Amino acid sequence: MNDYRWTLSKLSNVFRDFGIGYHIFVTDRELALMTTLSEIFPQSKSILCRWHTNKNVFAKKRSAFATQEAFLAFNTAWNALIIAPTEALYDARFDELQSMVPTQVMHYLTTTWLVFKEMFVSAFMHWHLSGTHLNF
Repeated sequence: MNDYRWTLSKLSNVFRDFGIGYHIFVTDRELALMTTLSEIFPQSKSILCRWHTNKNVFAKKRSAFATQEAFLAFNTAWNALIIAPTEALYDARFDELQSMVPTQVMHYLTTTWLVFKEMFVSAFMHWHLSGTHLNF
């Protein structure tokens, strides 16, 4: 964490020196990095990279599926969940996903990833691009 603190403090100085204002950081769920970002850049927004999220989910849980077809169905349902545009659709897709995947997979998703849903699930990422600014 000290390496992150030193590095991000230096980055903060560069941003300040060059008048760079609003910050959005995309991370891969490195918890120490996420903590340090929130300390050094308390006004910034952090989001999780969906590519890294999927890479980790699939690497950890692919073996929980008996067949390639079952894994592909999970992949489709998981991606439909994270791109759900509304909370109501998210809830429906969550229920669908929960009914089709092994309990240990659902536990992993809810305790490791979905606790951060505001950082990568469309329905909970309340921001939009307006001209050259991101509004949260």
